Amino acid sequence: VQVPASVLVKPLRRQLNRRRCERTQKILATHMNSQIAWAAGLFESKARIKVRKDGKPVLSMYCNQDRDVLSRFIDIVGYGEVLFRDRHGATDRKDAYYWEIYARNEVRRILDMFLPFLGDRNAHAALNVLDYLECT
Repeated sequence: VQVPASVLVKPLRRQLNRRRCERTQKILATHMNSQIAWAAGLFESKARIKVRKDGKPVLSMYCNQDRDVLSRFIDIVGYGEVLFRDRHGATDRKDAYYWEIYARNEVRRILDMFLPFLGDRNAHAALNVLDYLECT
């Protein structure tokens, strides 16, 4: 008994498509991980992690004239917007673009995402804020 070719081809197509999807997912995961690592490196060098006196956790980052860099960072973390601080002619300070968030869920999500990439000082600050969020 001869089996029609179409009967054999369908399972092979499904298997190939499944393999392509798995390979594509691995490539996308690697790409996303490298994007997160880039954003975490920028965060490591320019960000502040703290809990304000009023109890709000805050993540902030100033990028002076690098609006494009800050926009890319925001695209990767998926939250916030580019803000602008005009120094109104003060000669000792430049105008600056910055990012600042207070939303507890987003602070927690972003710190969890960056924690494996942070150096000792910022990792310690991030863990302190995460502990604070767990307790309140």
